[in-house]
Amino acid sequence: MSSAVRAVSPVDITLQALRSRVKWRFWLLSDLQQSNLAQAKRCLQTAVEDFRSWQLPCQGIWYLGDAVEGSNVELVQQMTNMQCHILGTLQTPVHYVMGNHDFDLWKEHGSGPVDERVPFWSMVRQQTGWRTTADLSQFHYTVQFGRWLVVFLSDHASVQHDWFTSHGKVRGQSHAYPWCSEDYQAVTAAAAAWSGPVILASHYALAGGNRPAPLLDQLLPLPNNVMLHCYGHSHIGDAIWGKEHVHRKIAGVHYHDVPQVNVSSLEDRRGSEVRSVLLELYDDDSVGAYFRDHRRRTWADALMHGPPLDWGLENI
Repeated sequence: MSSAVRAVSPVDITLQALRSRVKWRFWLLSDLQQSNLAQAKRCLQTAVEDFRSWQLPCQGIWYLGDAVEGSNVELVQQMTNMQCHILGTLQTPVHYVMGNHDFDLWKEHGSGPVDERVPFWSMVRQQTGWRTTADLSQFHYTVQFGRWLVVFLSDHASVQHDWFTSHGKVRGQSHAYPWCSEDYQAVTAAAAAWSGPVILASHYALAGGNRPAPLLDQLLPLPNNVMLHCYGHSHIGDAIWGKEHVHRKIAGVHYHDVPQVNVSSLEDRRGSEVRSVLLELYDDDSVGAYFRDHRRRTWADALMHGPPLDWGLENI
């Protein structure tokens, strides 16, 4: 075999073998955040060109925060426009949540229209078929995909600029924060009442993951129909922030039989790869998460997770 020919990987074989079992397929990405427009464009184009090469039907892109960074108004707008154009060429719905860096501009510019302070969030709201929180202060929204319910959890802020959330904490005038533990538990109760499987998706990990967010502890304990949590924020390969978990892609939620996967990062300045995750939901309510190294065009790792043992046949 020529050294220029890459052998078919076990993950490629697995994906091919399970193709007829797929009910839903999503592309998960996060943390493109850059201070250099050319570098950001290179990373995104590298990922998108590789994604196209799969030639797989995909029902949605989940963008889990930190699309932009910094307080340079012109640069953040350029980053927003560039991503809107490139992702728009895929003609695939985008489901977006905000992360801490998505508020960099908002923190520096307290007055003015909301769309100028959080331009990426505002841009998503203007795209047909794209989805994010309906209001800047909203901390979640849900989307149904057949039997599946996905709960998207977002950083959020007061339009009056008196508080915002970052790194799982309320910043600014925390006494003005409108949500309490009962509001978070109401989200958990709605998930428990759902008749099918549930996935959580956020910029941050739950307890047990990389750089978890204390605010999200208010969702715990999770019901047994929650199959997976997906997050970004802790760029794999970034030892400064990742510390001993610098290379950890898969973890559990403390005291739960629920895996969580770190999809970050789409940038390779802090992160070690231009990385994303392909998520497949199968006909028996199991899930497969496949980690992609876009520069090398290889599958780096994979997680297969079946439904709970007490998920009876009547649920399938």
